[in-house]
Amino acid sequence: MNIRFVVMTVCAVSLGLLLVSLNYCGKYRLGEGPMIEKSSTIQNVISLFSLRAEDVKHQTDTSIKQAQQVIDSIIAIPDSQRMYENTAKALDELSALSNLAINGAIFSSFELLSPDSALRDAAHEEYIKIVGFSVDQIDGNEALYKAFKEYVDGNANKEMLSDAQRYFLADTMKNFERAGLKLPEEQRAQVKILKKDLATLASEFNRNIAQDKSTIIVEKDALIGLKDDFIDNLKRTEDGKYILGVDYPTYFNVMGNCAVADTRRQLFIAFSNRAHPANETILRNMIAKRDELARLLGYGSYADYDIDQQMAS
Repeated sequence: MNIRFVVMTVCAVSLGLLLVSLNYCGKYRLGEGPMIEKSSTIQNVISLFSLRAEDVKHQTDTSIKQAQQVIDSIIAIPDSQRMYENTAKALDELSALSNLAINGAIFSSFELLSPDSALRDAAHEEYIKIVGFSVDQIDGNEALYKAFKEYVDGNANKEMLSDAQRYFLADTMKNFERAGLKLPEEQRAQVKILKKDLATLASEFNRNIAQDKSTIIVEKDALIGLKDDFIDNLKRTEDGKYILGVDYPTYFNVMGNCAVADTRRQLFIAFSNRAHPANETILRNMIAKRDELARLLGYGSYADYDIDQQMAS
């Protein structure tokens, strides 16, 4: 089976399940209108993943422009006219169903899964740009926070809202505060820098793992239990031995079906050490920045900061 088809199908099905759960489906039109709307064909979802490397920057620029227009329109609403529909729901849809949000999800998949190196590189750059915009103009936007708070403290108390809607209001206010919007200006700026740095580091960390080319080399009798069509498609050395990579299809096939314990052990060690030692430096940097972020926001540690938004808290 063609690897490009497999990769794109996995991506499409993953996002498709998410959108179907929201009673939405995808319709991709480069630079025109919403990328998702009420529909019913899986082909429309699959078409979301038909981007080429040269399309990615245009998609990002267009979706950022569209998102900025939505943000500006929410902020511009007179406080007396604020309602759940034009303030809370508008922000929710911007964060989850806008072209900006969909592009962010798609580009994140592309940079890890696409077999096209040019597309992976373009998606990586534009994903970082989308994250930076979101940190500055959504999560850390003081004017947007004030507009949302004005609605929560004002007209929200006059509307007949459901428990779920009121939970969303409380959760969104908490997220704004977790973005540092109650801090002095200098500290807010530092929070933004840390969040962008962490997003970049996390992306690099995952990308290094996805692009790791580690292998192990084994004899034919080390592949007992694996199907012939899988074995026949493996690359081989000049002396006829078989090469097993640390890609997910190979790893899970071997770990689930190979009857030779030593083969599984060797591949497990190679798989567990992907991107080492490159990711060790990134991980240490992430740990330090996470700790700095948590303490800046008033938490005792990053663990305290992280669990604060989890059910376990």
